[in-house]
Amino acid sequence: MKKLLLSAVSVLFGLGTFAQGPNNSGTYYQNANGKKGSALKTALYKIISPHTEIGYTNALLEAYKKTDTRPDGYVRDWYSKTTSFTHIKDKAGNYSKEGDVYNREHLVPQSWFGSGEPKSDLMQVVPTDGYVNNRRSNYPLGEVGSATYTSNGGYCKLGTCKTEGYTGTVFEPGDDVKGDIARIYFYMVTCYENLVSGWDGATASLVFSGDTYPAFNEWYLNMLMRWSREDPIDDVEIARNIAVYGKDAAGKYLYEDNKMQGNRNPFVDYPGLEEYIWGAKKNVAFSYDNYDGTSVTPVDPQPGEDDTQTEQTLLNETLLSSTLPATFTVTGTTGIWKGDAKYGAKASAYINNTCTESDTWLLTPVIDLADYASATMNFDHAGNKFNGAAMTSYCSVGIREEGSSEWTWLNITAWPEGTNWTFVSTGDIDLSAFAGKKIQIGFHYTSTTSVAGTWEVQKLKVTGMKTATTIEYIVRPVEVEERVFNLDGRLVPPSQRWTGGRHIYIKNGKKIIIN
Repeated sequence: MKKLLLSAVSVLFGLGTFAQGPNNSGTYYQNANGKKGSALKTALYKIISPHTEIGYTNALLEAYKKTDTRPDGYVRDWYSKTTSFTHIKDKAGNYSKEGDVYNREHLVPQSWFGSGEPKSDLMQVVPTDGYVNNRRSNYPLGEVGSATYTSNGGYCKLGTCKTEGYTGTVFEPGDDVKGDIARIYFYMVTCYENLVSGWDGATASLVFSGDTYPAFNEWYLNMLMRWSREDPIDDVEIARNIAVYGKDAAGKYLYEDNKMQGNRNPFVDYPGLEEYIWGAKKNVAFSYDNYDGTSVTPVDPQPGEDDTQTEQTLLNETLLSSTLPATFTVTGTTGIWKGDAKYGAKASAYINNTCTESDTWLLTPVIDLADYASATMNFDHAGNKFNGAAMTSYCSVGIREEGSSEWTWLNITAWPEGTNWTFVSTGDIDLSAFAGKKIQIGFHYTSTTSVAGTWEVQKLKVTGMKTATTIEYIVRPVEVEERVFNLDGRLVPPSQRWTGGRHIYIKNGKKIIIN
């Protein structure tokens, strides 16, 4: 985890007073004084949008020496914790695995906005491992429930989104850069307020609302606000912001080549500034030199993991698409399972007016029930053209542990008649026998040369009840891999752990308090 703000800066923020702006920003933000909500965002746009476009190909790579160098001299990799890239020498090239090369990553994907200044904006184009960057593709950022890919050490993930409001495929960055990335997203929709309403390429509409304010869809904004609270600004982030700006408080250049961008990210200079634009303080006037950055509400450590059992959605797929979900896989006979935007995932071996023999599976992604006391599944399905035979002779649903080849057949009592296209809901199917394990669900379809019916499946949902959290007290010091919080719900980095009051972390559904 990253280090907290420098203590002197923390004291200033806590007191909420500055002779001028914070972090040697001088009077840079004075024209935003007194503004609120959307008007504040627009005022900040007029301040930060004028900047130098430093160029893309070589200029960014050279700039990373100033903005993204680790203490040991290697490249700071935003997507991996196991790389040690040398600036320029290990830049973009061929790669086949994590650790081969680093390249330039648009945190807001270029396919969303096209070309222009955002393409080379040093604030948002950061160095990352080439292979992991490629796996991210242009998927939205989010929090992964069932992963189809994880980087070394599980630092980054790709898979089905568990964040409330979206259930598609997302890329989840490491916990220690989530706040940094959230504040870069706030910067992007502010710096490019004149452009953001037109960012609609590829998957952009899943994130952006098509306007200048609020600019984000609700689910995404809520997540970014939470990320910013959970991963607060630190000295590394402040130093990077100053390096991108490239000037001191008097406006003098920090570097001999003078080739930096010349603007700042106000969401780094003012902790919690997003609350003044989108959150609980949007009716409070902003003051650049007498800023109140105190938190509005404490952050709940590990949201959703409290002292009671709560239902969580683990998989939610309508399957109403012309293609099968990217997180699902098909094994056995190919060409039988297909996506249908109107009827869902469809299996049929009736090909060219002929019944053909087949044996094929449609498999869900792996679903993690490790911290769950119980789980249920339900879906709707229809069946026809089974020539009077029972559907259960040709269709079944199984469940297995991750990595196992042994299937347990689920007891589904609600089956279609097999003679029409009427959908039937299965009702809740109990998966509790597999609580505490990682599981996969499979839809098994078979056919013969005399019977090749059609099975349609849609609106698949898996939910689980969290294991009730218990509390355990232990004595410090202790080494833990989990995220650690203070009792106000604030994330505590390793360098600050076990000092001051009690700290808390959660493991396997249990709250552990360190005295």
